[in-house]
Amino acid sequence: MKVLFNVIKTAVFIVVIYFLLALVFYCFGLFAIKSTIIVGNLKDTMNPFAFWIIFLFVGIMILSLFWYILKVIVSMSIGIISILCPYRLFAAWFTGILSIIYALCFLYGFWFVGSDTINSGSVFLGIILTGASFELCIVLVKAVLISSLTIDELKNS
Repeated sequence: MKVLFNVIKTAVFIVVIYFLLALVFYCFGLFAIKSTIIVGNLKDTMNPFAFWIIFLFVGIMILSLFWYILKVIVSMSIGIISILCPYRLFAAWFTGILSIIYALCFLYGFWFVGSDTINSGSVFLGIILTGASFELCIVLVKAVLISSLTIDELKNS
């Protein structure tokens, strides 16, 4: 009976993580698209020198703040959901593999499905998004591992 209950909890975990990671990478892509559009429109309307000065001091801070908020919300939700899975190592591996698959699909959509012209701005943005998507994968796996360690410590005390 306990094995059946653990299998059901693992199946629920798989379904929930599947849809949660889809939502996470959808929101990540939406954030990247919206911030690129806003920064591009702002760059077109301002003096280039003034834009880069303002962007270096204010824009990077705002984008970093939103990136940090996204990582905190995602890691908290993944950590809470990973409590469902009784098999901790499976939860970490499944989350890692699925997040890498979602990251590769996201990056494929950015690099190969879109405009036909490539300029230095889009290549630079693509490099930033590539690093950010793999950092997001690492954050997701760390959240699962930290929550499983926390649960194990609570069970032992």
